[in-house]
Amino acid sequence: MEPTQQKATEKNLQKPRYWLSPEELKPEYWTDEAQQARNAQEFYDKPIETLEKIESMDRSGVSRRDFLTVMGASMAMASFACARRPVNKIIPYVVQPQELTPGNPLHFASTCRECAKSCGLLVKTREGRPIKLEGNDSHPVNQGKLCAQGQASILNLYDPERLKQPMKGAKDGSKSAANWAEVDSLVAVALKESKKVRIVSLPESGESARRAMKEFMAAFSDVKWIEVDPSAQDDVADGQSESYGTHVVPELAFDRAEMVVSFGADFLGTWGNSVENAQKWSKTRKLKQAKDAFSKLVVFEGNMSITGASSDERFPILPGTEVAAALALANELIVVQKKGKFAGNAEVASYLAGSVEEW
Repeated sequence: MEPTQQKATEKNLQKPRYWLSPEELKPEYWTDEAQQARNAQEFYDKPIETLEKIESMDRSGVSRRDFLTVMGASMAMASFACARRPVNKIIPYVVQPQELTPGNPLHFASTCRECAKSCGLLVKTREGRPIKLEGNDSHPVNQGKLCAQGQASILNLYDPERLKQPMKGAKDGSKSAANWAEVDSLVAVALKESKKVRIVSLPESGESARRAMKEFMAAFSDVKWIEVDPSAQDDVADGQSESYGTHVVPELAFDRAEMVVSFGADFLGTWGNSVENAQKWSKTRKLKQAKDAFSKLVVFEGNMSITGASSDERFPILPGTEVAAALALANELIVVQKKGKFAGNAEVASYLAGSVEEW
């Protein structure tokens, strides 16, 4: 280095206006020749020096200072990542399917299995791989909309923890890998030896699936198909049975209601088929003509919900006191204001009065 360049370098190594570490505040930091030489080099932390420091570390433990030093060596970390990716060759179709054009997605109609209502889906695929789910505009239930649970259900296809092959269990509880031919053979033998066959599955609303199941059941003399919905609203069905004699979950006509009162039922968020409920309820919240009626939503709930946030009037109550709020409202309408077909009914008035006092 020439004398002129050396003087310029030494001038550039003077105490800067902004310091980067507390060590720069010490006078001896700027008089240390080794430190000045380090500041003058291209990289403050050389990758090769960082690697040597890692190799010389004590394997039994790493101090906080050493850990921060290694993690702060950004150039060394960047050099680790400089690896060539594996070569993947694209092999064209020998016989390309007629409906497939590389680069153009295909859409297939299907149904969602995340709820019992089986909302209509449009599955976007690329080269046979589903990549996106959207609601089917032609489906009468969800009418092109899809809940967050349905949107995320496609991730189940790409779950790294999914089984890649069938498993065979032993009586001691252990499991071992098996192939499909072996499993099919075991199931076929078991079905032939069984006098009674019981099939347990999720609720199935697809016509093709139900037809295939009926054809399968026709091969057995004593067979039953049991559909189990883990998210079934049994309490609603029980209430429907007590009130109207039919043990079913009713479909509420929100699109025909002038006023909706909810007692802890988040029908726009998590209660029932929220997509269908929202579609019906929204029809009464848009005034297309002056004569159209605008519905009103009143919510009694303990925690804030999507339905409560969308309500016209929201009354916070203690969680678990929804029944008390409903009885108090019924007592006000029937006993106090004498409205409804039970107005003047002494038996109903006595029951409501006792229930309100009990709560």
